[in-house]
Parts: sequence; C-alpha cells; structure tokens
Amino acid sequence: MRQERGLGAVGAIIIVCIIGIVIATTVTIIKNINKNISESNIYANMLQIQATCRILNDKATMNNQVNEERKGTKLTEVKTMEQVLAEAEEAEKAAEAAKEAEAAKESNSDNSESSNSTSNEESASDSNSETNNNENNSDNESGENGESSENGSNNENSENSENGSNNESSENSENGSNNDSSKEDEKKASKEKAEKTTNEIIDEFRELNIIPEESYEKYYVLENSDLEALGLDFQNEFNARYLINYEEKEVAITCGYEGQYLLSQMRLKD
Repeated sequence: MRQERGLGAVGAIIIVCIIGIVIATTVTIIKNINKNISESNIYANMLQIQATCRILNDKATMNNQVNEERKGTKLTEVKTMEQVLAEAEEAEKAAEAAKEAEAAKESNSDNSESSNSTSNEESASDSNSETNNNENNSDNESGENGESSENGSNNENSENSENGSNNESSENSENGSNNDSSKEDEKKASKEKAEKTTNEIIDEFRELNIIPEESYEKYYVLENSDLEALGLDFQNEFNARYLINYEEKEVAITCGYEGQYLLSQMRLKD
C-alpha cells in the first residue's frame, strides 16, 4: 500500500511538472509570434511609406513640379532635448519676471491711492479742527470711556481675527503641500507610462549615427498626423518614429527592425 501511494505521489509531481513545462513553452511561443507579427508590420509599413513616396514623386514629375506634398518635419528642424529644456527655462523666467513687474505695478498704484487719501483726510481735519475743539473738550470724559470700551472690544476682535487667520493660513498651507505632493506623484506616474516625445526619440536616434549628419536635410520625421495626411492607415510604433527621404525614396525607423534601421538595408538582407 505504501509503495502504491509513493508511486502515486511521484506520478502526480511528474504530471504537474509536465503541465508547467507545456504552459511555459506555450507562453514563449505566443510572445515570439507577437514579436514576429510586430516586426512584420514594421517592414510592411515601411514599404507602404516608400510606395506612397514613389506615387507623390511620379505625380510631381508628370506635372513638371517639385513634390510639394511632402509631409513631416525636417530632421534638421527637430529640436534637441537640450534646446527644448533651455527654451522652457527661458519661458519660465520670462513668466516670473512678468509676474514681478505686475506685482510692482499694483503696489505702486496702491501706494499712490493711499497717499492721496491721507492728504485729503489731513486737509479735511485741519479745516474742521477749530470748529470741533469746543465740542471735543466737552465730550472728553465720555469719549475716553467710550474709547476704553471700544479698544477692549477691538483688541478682543483683533485677537480672534488673527487666530482665525493663522488657523486658516496653516490649514491652507498644509492642504497646498499635500496637493503639491499628490500632483508630483501623479506626474511621475504618468511620465513612466507616457510615450517619449519626438525630441527624445530623435535625440537617441541621432546618437546611433544611422544617417550621416550631412543628409539630415533630406529626411522628414513623420508624426501620426503626417501618416494620416499621406493616406496611410497605421501609426508610429510605441516610442519610435518613421522617417522618409522623399528624394531618394529611403525610409528609416528609429527603433530598428532585425538590427536594421533603413529599408534599403532590410531589402538587401531579404
């Protein structure tokens, strides 16, 4: 009986291992299939871009015109991340300077109004001082009592108001700090999920030296809107951009395909 139970346990373990191996193999096969499909799509997309380029060039040649339907942004005109960050910093400084200038303007206006008001009050006080002296003398005692009562009341109200203001300021400061922290966390999370900008992608592509710098002028970077304008029904790959050289009908992709970045090299490999 014990031997039979031992054999049964061993058999169960073997079956579980076999099932695990089958599942792992299946997952690997599916991943490879998806990868091959994605790479095949890239190659097919590049062929479509080239075919569209040929049509546009032929159309322009038939009409004895230069191809004016070129879509995209010249590679030479795509700013580096260093330029983008420098411009953002300059814009931020300009915005801060404008705010400071506006604040200074408002402060000067308030000071001018306050000065005018004080001058008017002093003038009115001087003209009425002689006529009010007798009345003030007769009302001094009652005025002093009234002032004492009023000052006590004002002091109490002032303290309450100040405490309330301090509490409100403390709450607002704490809420603002929490909101800033929450916003920073949201920005960080969205940045991790978000696709890279064209400037970042092209910066990385330039570093590969796939295209000689003297040929940058001939290449155009295609955004999704440019692909649509060319009549193509696909979009750029994630964190990648297609490029087109209309003159030489060369197509490139920034993420590479089977180790190649230019369509002409891919076709030679086939």
